[in-house]
Parts: sequence; structure tokens; C-alpha cells
Amino acid sequence: MERRPGSRVLLAVFVVGILASAALPAGAAIRPSEQPLSGVDQQSPATAAADRQWSSPVATTGQAENELHVEMELSVAPDNTGTITVEATVRNPDDVVLLGIDAGGPVTVLETEGFERRGDEYRWDGRTDRPSFTYHLAVNESTDAFLGAGVTAADTGEWAILSPPRAPVSYAPGVTRIRHGQTAVVESYTVAGEGVVTDGFVYLGPYRSYETWAGDQTIRLVVPLAAAMADDPRRVLETLTNASREIRIGGRDETVTGLVAPSTVDWAISGTATGPRTFWVRDSARVRTAGNVWIHEYVHTRESIATGRSMAWLTEALATYYAAEASLRQRLIGFDEFRSTLEQGTTHTSVRLANRSTWNYESDYQKGALVLGRLDLRIRAASDGTHTLADAIRRLQRHDGTVDAETFARAVANVSSPGVGEAARRYVTTTATPEPWTQSVHERRFGYETARFEYEFRNPRAVGPNWTRNLTAEGSPLQLLPGERLVVDGVVRNDGDAPGEYDVTFRTTPREAADRRRVSGYLPAGWTWTHPFAVSVGSTDRFVAVFGNNPTAQLSVAVVEPVRNVTVESVSVPSSAVDPGATVSVTATIHNPAERPARATVPITVDGRRVGTETVVLGSDSTTEVTTTVTVDAAGISEVGVGKATVSVRVGTVTSTTTPTETFSEPRTTGPGGQGSGPGLGAGAAGLAIWLAAALLSTRDGVGDLE
Repeated sequence: MERRPGSRVLLAVFVVGILASAALPAGAAIRPSEQPLSGVDQQSPATAAADRQWSSPVATTGQAENELHVEMELSVAPDNTGTITVEATVRNPDDVVLLGIDAGGPVTVLETEGFERRGDEYRWDGRTDRPSFTYHLAVNESTDAFLGAGVTAADTGEWAILSPPRAPVSYAPGVTRIRHGQTAVVESYTVAGEGVVTDGFVYLGPYRSYETWAGDQTIRLVVPLAAAMADDPRRVLETLTNASREIRIGGRDETVTGLVAPSTVDWAISGTATGPRTFWVRDSARVRTAGNVWIHEYVHTRESIATGRSMAWLTEALATYYAAEASLRQRLIGFDEFRSTLEQGTTHTSVRLANRSTWNYESDYQKGALVLGRLDLRIRAASDGTHTLADAIRRLQRHDGTVDAETFARAVANVSSPGVGEAARRYVTTTATPEPWTQSVHERRFGYETARFEYEFRNPRAVGPNWTRNLTAEGSPLQLLPGERLVVDGVVRNDGDAPGEYDVTFRTTPREAADRRRVSGYLPAGWTWTHPFAVSVGSTDRFVAVFGNNPTAQLSVAVVEPVRNVTVESVSVPSSAVDPGATVSVTATIHNPAERPARATVPITVDGRRVGTETVVLGSDSTTEVTTTVTVDAAGISEVGVGKATVSVRVGTVTSTTTPTETFSEPRTTGPGGQGSGPGLGAGAAGLAIWLAAALLSTRDGVGDLE
């Protein structure tokens, strides 16, 4: 649904301009790190100046004979919240029989020039060439229609968002205008102060503006300073730029402008297309969702099909389908989320799209998107990938006249096969409801790779003040003790064949929202990433921890009272004999045979006297070792105990018996013996050994006497 300023209805001879108001939404969307991007620029002074004025194409090409021009300057009214101030000037009031101001309702006249007041009416005095008047215009409008309760236009005193207001003038045309049967009130707008005015919306207040070049189209994003965007504006522009290039359903306007609506007011909708080249979206909207409102509203700017009654569903169906398909293609979502969007259409089994009286809530969004998606798949299959749904839509946009269900079916058949055309006719005119398809089919027919994310829990463990014990997720629920925390690794794995971005929530149910944590990231194909999570538990608690939607990423947790008694199976010391006053290291093997965890305090004794304690925490049917030290003083046999198990230690003087030794080195010789060292010998034995060695050498050398 597109609205253009300046359109009027001629009632008999007297024409009344429609009172200024914010329009009800057209093309409404389903409720559902700042990195600079190439080609993204903030506003320049020249752009900011151009933002503050807008005139209809008629007004910029000169004044025709039968046009009454009204120039309006708009500004916020800080002292009168809920209204804006408008200064209106009328040009070319000649040849009208009557010219007046439509006061009352949302219009409160403040002052006039060239108008005479007669009771509650204001009439042109017939003499002033450029009569003018200033008035307050009530802006706030709300609705409780099927779109949802909330406001559709708002003024907070600091900023305002509304549709371009119609001029509140009434006139009776002269004879020439009656003969030609033409009425024309042409409005042009300027903004006093900061703001932006377009043919689709007016924003008054401080803002930042971003824009980027998308091939043959400029995309602008107007961001009020009061807006708190869920996604960086540059990221939003990148998403819209990709959509501009990838969605090939029709011509692109030279410039498309999107406005971010601050969520400080309760809007009735998430976003709306306000004109053929403009839209606004709430600042809370995100790009990583199949119901991508940014793309949804952008698609409306690409639609230019005159639909008949049987094809009224097409407008929202196109925006819904391509918002999901483009988000998947950009890897903002996974296939499961894309498929879930289409599956919503399977619930409308009694709906005939061609007959609006059979529609349920959002039938055109949901079943319409499913029908278009299935036809897109069948067109690709029948044409072996040479044609898509976009080819059929472009044919409809070139169609001369109103598009009905039969025209739609022919366009589909022309780019695929008669069988697919017949399916299109059946899906529109009967209650026939197609089914979604699998990811493998999608990857084969749509010709692009996708990321597939799997989520699972690994390494669950219970962490206490000074201990950590590993848990097993098999069988019964994980058992935690009061005062412990559940710590677990949430593992994300990309099993697809393309990189992608994931966005998944860790949560516990039923529990407080504080345990909810959202994580996201970018992951190449075949890679994994780990996010650790920790959950504190109460004294009595039972919950399920969930990560994503995989069965492998669910853990059942129960908090139980600990077992207080454990079994000490053995005690050992490194030496059975020590000196008095020695410190002895004692190691005990402790077992918990119970079916729930234990937290027990075990006494440490020497000769029956408690000298300390050890606290052990054990899982069910598990064993551990603990090591501590004790000091033994009294000579004799001491019994060192851990719990009921003991070990004997002999305490007394412990000495080492050694034999004194002497070390000697043989003198250097020229014989083959070389150098050496041997065991220590007495002095006499050493002398004898030297003499014998010398004698042997002398004999061997043939020398009988020593020199």
C-alpha cells in the first residue's frame, strides 16, 4: 500500500483538504562492534540542508493553471508535547470562489495573515497575495487494529515522526476549474531546525544520517539521536546493500531512505513502508532473524504491481519471503530458522489466498510466503536453474493492467512449465497448501552453500568454593550440592560447507531470566567454538539447561542433599620409620558408595588423638585420594589414622651407617696403565702396590735394576 501526498477526492464543487494526520501504516511488517563499511558515509552539510525541504514533482516543475500551492514549514513544539508547529503560506489563491482554513480537530490556529475570522471560520480576505497562517497540529495517533495496539505517529516534544501533513485548507474552485474537473492542492515542506522531510515521512529532531552506494542505488539511513539501535547502523546498511543487489524482482529507485524509530514510545508495529521510496523501522529490530524487518520494508520499495482482489496477498507475501530468503543467503540465519518461517504457512489449511474473506491473522504473510517459496523452488527445478521466482515477478511488474490469479499463473508458467503454472493457480485459488523442503534440496536448487550449526554441551562440572568435580551427563540428572555451581562448555560447530554467523541462547528452564545468555559469532565451515556457562543453584533446585535446539545441548540438573559418611579404604605413609618430631605425609583412598554425591569431613588422628580434619567432596560411587601431613613426637610405635583406617609408624633415632673411605689417585706412568683411581687402601698396601708395579714394568722392559 503506497500513499502519495497531494492526492485528493473532489466532492461536488466544494473541496475540503484532508486534515493533517499521520497515516496508518502501509506494508506493515510482521511483529516479530562497530566496524566501518566501505562506501558508508555520514551526512554532509549539503545533504543535511536538502533533508529539510521537499516538494512534490508537480511543485518543482512550475505551477499549472489549476493548482493551489501551500508551503508548510514544520517544527517541534517543546512546550506543547504531542503537537508540532506548522507555518503555512498559500500561493496563487486567485480564481477561487472561496478559500478558508479547516480549523478544529487536530488543527489549532495560532495566528493568521490575510484571513478574516468569522466565528469559528477563517476566510481569505480576497486581497492578500500570499495569505498565511500558523497552527498547532496534533500528531499522536494510536490504533488497536489487527496490526497491534500502539501509536502510528508520535511527538515527544524533543522529536516527532509522522507522515507529511495535508494542508488544512478548503476552497471552492472557479468556473475554469469546474470545466476542467481538476482539483489540485500541492504541498511543499521545509523543516525549521533539525529534521528530515521526504515524500513518505517527516522526522523532526536531531539525528545522524548514513548512506551507501548499492550499485545503481543510494540507500540512506536516518538515525535519531534518541534511537538506541539493536544493530550497528553500518551493519544494517550492509544488509540492505546486499539485499538491493541480490533481490532482482524489479527496478530500483535512485535513492531509498529508511528512518529508525526510537522505541521510547509504544509503536503499534515493527516497521512500515511509508511510500514508494521510504520506510521506517523500530530501533529494536535486528538483522539476524528470518523476520528481518529491515529487508521486509526495503522489499516494499521494490514492489510496483497493481494487484486485483485475488492477488491482494502478494504484497506482504513477497516482503516476508524475500526477507527470510535474503537473510539466509547473507548467512544471517540458518536453514532451520528459514524453514520455520515457511512452516508457519502450513497452519492456514482452510485459507484460499484469492478470497480475502477466508484469511486468518497474517494469512497473506505466512501462507503467501510459503506459496511463493515453493513456487520459487519448482521454477528453479523445472528450468534447471535458469529461472527463479524473480523472473515471474518482473513479468508481473511489466504487465499492463491489474494482475489477477490467472495472470500470476501464466507468468509462472512462462518461466518454468505448464505444470508449475497450474500449481501456482491451485495454490492461490484453492485451499491447497504446499510443504516446506529440506536443506539438501535447498542447497541443490538454490545454488549457494550454507552454514549449518550444531550445538552441544561438553565437560559439565560442579564447582564449589575450593573444589571441582567432573559430572557425567549420561543417565539420571546431574546431581549438584547446595553451594555448588554448574559450569559447562557450550560448543558451537559449523557442519555446513560455508562460513556463517550464529546467534544462540543459553537458558535454564524453569528459572530466573538472569540465567539467560545470548551468544553470537562468526564461524568458518568445519570450525568449532566454545562458550563457557556457569549457573548458581539454590538449596533445593531442579531445572534443565538448554543451548540451542539440539537434544545434545540439554542437561537436566537436580540439587540434592549430600551424603555425610564415606569409606576410607586404605591409608599409607612413604616410610614406616621416622625420627621424633618428623612430619609424615599421609595418603588415604576414600570411596563414596552412595547413589548421590558426598560431602564429608574425615578426622585425622595420631595415636587416637584428633590432630586435624579433611573435607572431601565426591560424586556418587566414586573414589579419590587425599594427602595430608601429621607430626609424630613420642618414640615408639605411633598409629596414624584417617577416619577408621590406620597405619603404624616407628618413631625413634634413625641413623645411616657408613664406612669411612679414602680416595687416592695413581701417579702418572708411561706404561699402558695410564691414569686411574681405585678404592681407598692403607699406606703400606699402597707402597707395596707401587713397588710391585714398578718391578713388573722393569722386568717387562728388560731392565734388572732400578735407577
